[in-house]
Amino acid sequence: METNIFLQETIKYINELPEVILAKSKLNENNKVCFSIKHNLIKDIIFTRFGINIFQENIPMCWIKNDTLPHID
Repeated sequence: METNIFLQETIKYINELPEVILAKSKLNENNKVCFSIKHNLIKDIIFTRFGINIFQENIPMCWIKNDTLPHID
């Protein structure tokens, strides 16, 4: 059974969005950077997988430095 919500290609796509890259670059000065993105792809995946309809336009996200230990999936 697949436990990941997003395919690796989707995660790669999200990580390459300009607003995600910009927020990540701010981790050099901060331990946590909160931002939001406007993207229907994430909303569609959450709706398809869980039946949850996200009505807000912006999707809140955070980069957190040292949130998880280095590991290999």
